[in-house]
Amino acid sequence: MRVKILFLVKLGGSVITDKTRTCAFKREVVDRLASELSYANMKGVLVTGAGSFGHILAKKYKLNEGLTTCNLEQVYGLARVQRDVRLLNLKVCNVLLKHNLSPVSLPPSAMVRCNKGKITSLDLTIFKDYLDLGTIPVTFGDVVLDAARGFCICSGDLMMEEISRVFKFDCAIFVTDVDGVFDADPKVCRSAKLIEEIEVDTKIENLVREENLFGDKKKARNDVTGKMFGKLKSALKIASYGTDVYIINGLVDGRLKALLCGKKVVCTKIKAKVKERGKREKEVEKIT
Repeated sequence: MRVKILFLVKLGGSVITDKTRTCAFKREVVDRLASELSYANMKGVLVTGAGSFGHILAKKYKLNEGLTTCNLEQVYGLARVQRDVRLLNLKVCNVLLKHNLSPVSLPPSAMVRCNKGKITSLDLTIFKDYLDLGTIPVTFGDVVLDAARGFCICSGDLMMEEISRVFKFDCAIFVTDVDGVFDADPKVCRSAKLIEEIEVDTKIENLVREENLFGDKKKARNDVTGKMFGKLKSALKIASYGTDVYIINGLVDGRLKALLCGKKVVCTKIKAKVKERGKREKEVEKIT
């Protein structure tokens, strides 16, 4: 059975959780987003950020620094974060099931190995096989083994990059708590302007109008995976593989559904590298 892989969707931690409170799940928001995915007959891969189920404790136990001199407290923190992000994944999957979708949980900690924070091993045929069955593979930001550091944080954005490197999607969507990429932080700067389209070879620094483009560092102190800066870097990399990328506001009712249904919405689009399209389509033939 061949599957046409359509969408790669990332539900950001700031959308599905309250990042100021540990393990605070936004059930109503996730329920609405699941309804929109169901309405659009979502086919593809779903990734979720860790939000307050991961970032707060990861910061407390300094998990982004890796294992420091057999620190048992860090190991305990690793176990807590892995438990909590699985709990978030379970909550998301339960809501998806309620809307007659068929999610299958794929924890990175059980299948990813890294070296110095970069993925070196991930069997993506698992995703392909579950897609062939008609399910929606759901993976997420997690803490994984790292050859150099003992362990490291494998963000949802990093999983997006790795999955899109191998598979050909019609588009990749980052669902965030803002309308897209702005030339200044829209949460603190009233004159911030939305950047509607970005070329794949754009240098991020050329987009910056103010130093706080990617948010107030104090307000973002619990986020250990890079906030919008890291998200845009990931989006540009995904676009370089030949997939159009959209950054949208998931807190606006109906916006995700509209985009999935092919309608024009308020967002930032990162245009794919055209020369990579044919190459990507040939590569995907090998695994479908």
